[in-house]
Amino acid sequence: MIARKIACCVLGLGLPLLSVADSGKLVFYTEQFPPYNMTANDKEFAHNSADVGGLCTEIVKALMAQVDYEYRIKLRNWSLGMDRVQKTPNTGIFCAVQTPERLPKFSWVGPLTSMNWALFAKPDSTISISSLSDAGKYTIGGYKGDAMTGYLISKGLNVSVVPEDISNPKRLQQGLVDLWVTDTLAGPLKASRNSNLSSLKKVLDIDSTPVFLALNPDTPKDVVAAMQASLDALKADGTVRNLEQKYQSTP
Repeated sequence: MIARKIACCVLGLGLPLLSVADSGKLVFYTEQFPPYNMTANDKEFAHNSADVGGLCTEIVKALMAQVDYEYRIKLRNWSLGMDRVQKTPNTGIFCAVQTPERLPKFSWVGPLTSMNWALFAKPDSTISISSLSDAGKYTIGGYKGDAMTGYLISKGLNVSVVPEDISNPKRLQQGLVDLWVTDTLAGPLKASRNSNLSSLKKVLDIDSTPVFLALNPDTPKDVVAAMQASLDALKADGTVRNLEQKYQSTP
């Protein structure tokens, strides 16, 4: 019933719907950041929606199933996706943190879910800190375009930035960085897949950060509103909560 109402409402909007349809499918970008977004076959990139999964991806697919727009999901590196979405109509990127710098550059749908950011060290590390200021004497691994990397840099911390986060578990393992800023779900999983680290030592919780679908600012307001209404319905009926619990229980 909810899906039917939203679809009817969207179809009745007329011009905004045609402006999207005339340009083809909506295209959403995301990055390899399991368990939030990831390729189904563990390949580095994906160009079709069926080849991309994860918590945020499942939420986006569920909300798009209730609105009458064709779409496609591509998994590329984060900085490329951010650049494309700012320059190209009918595009979006998820899961994006709503920073003050980004806020005016996009139209926003969300929050989809939240990420819990932390600093991690190797399992045998003797590093012990109680605040971000304590981390000032260490080199922290981050990656280009990442909101938390930018946040740590703005705090004056020594962040070593690489193009893609996939490099950071190996850099931590090899001692090229002392700490790694990542999400509490994504970090351990990424480390186990991309390094010989079987575990990580969490040394500091930083923040819980809501994440969004960020859309090109020229996206028609009625299109954005329909997507938001769909997401709100999925939260109300428990779909989003069930997906979050599914991924929190996944080893």
